[in-house]
Amino acid sequence: MSIPFGGFMQSQSVNTINTTRAFVPGPWQSQQANAATAAREAAQQYARQNLRLDFADTEHWRTLAAATGIRLPAWYVRCTAGGLRKYSARLGLDLTAIEDATGCSSYKQLAALNPTWPLFAVVGLLFELSAERTTAITH
Repeated sequence: MSIPFGGFMQSQSVNTINTTRAFVPGPWQSQQANAATAAREAAQQYARQNLRLDFADTEHWRTLAAATGIRLPAWYVRCTAGGLRKYSARLGLDLTAIEDATGCSSYKQLAALNPTWPLFAVVGLLFELSAERTTAITH
């Protein structure tokens, strides 16, 4: 059997519309959804009470995030070393570049620098650092 020109096979006998079966969530899935909702609401309440949420550069960070195609973390997520490590890797920033810019020799130290800042704010600073490095390299 040969594959037709275009790279994929076409068949008239395949019915892709599944009308006889519908997904019905089980009780454990409802429990997981309820637990996830409760955890998210608790994190949001913690953020409202303990984290700084108003930053003048928020729109600028969103613009930089859109330009790079990387989504900013949710507003209520606390800043952790693991979160910073993940976003640094996505932006192509190594710890040496971050240490040169901030003086922090570890992601944990950078997260502890501003304990009341959520992850999106510190990641916004990483976006600015990445944009400055990109501009410096291209010019």
